[in-house]
Amino acid sequence: MHLCSNIIHLSFKNSIKFNNRILELIVDSYLDLKYLNLYNDHSDDFRSFCIQEINNGGLLRIARSCYKLEYLNITYRTKIIKLSICSIIHFCLKLQHLDITFYKIISNIAIKEIACSCSNLKYLNLRGYYKISKEAINQLNSNIYIKNFIDTIMLLILISYLVSILICDLCKIICNGISIQR
Repeated sequence: MHLCSNIIHLSFKNSIKFNNRILELIVDSYLDLKYLNLYNDHSDDFRSFCIQEINNGGLLRIARSCYKLEYLNITYRTKIIKLSICSIIHFCLKLQHLDITFYKIISNIAIKEIACSCSNLKYLNLRGYYKISKEAINQLNSNIYIKNFIDTIMLLILISYLVSILICDLCKIICNGISIQR
């Protein structure tokens, strides 16, 4: 890996047998890394036996060493905890693109930390998060493209609306069933 120390773009999208040791090798070899894609679309239920999950150890080393990082995609990397995300936010000040789709523990507090620390952020994907408030999102720079944000209140209104439609349809079915039996 040391032969190509000028590499700044690495994508390990859906890579198998990818683990923290590989991240450690990346940290040791590619200090100028700007683009890192660790996207893994294997859901927990269908995870291949070959896939080894990345956890905090590897991502913390990336955060502390690859301070030039501008793009990070850790979609579906479910073993990474909030501490790692906070480290990325605090150490990678040049971060412009952050995709944390279905990262289970993102909260209003994490969004506030992103707002305070990631002044260069231009893209944030929040798919899979329904407990983030509009108030937290409003603290982010207005120039950030926020993908897949669903306001919790709007989601509740939508669910209520769909439930009321289902209840009406169910009542119609029951009423029609009763009139048919007579």
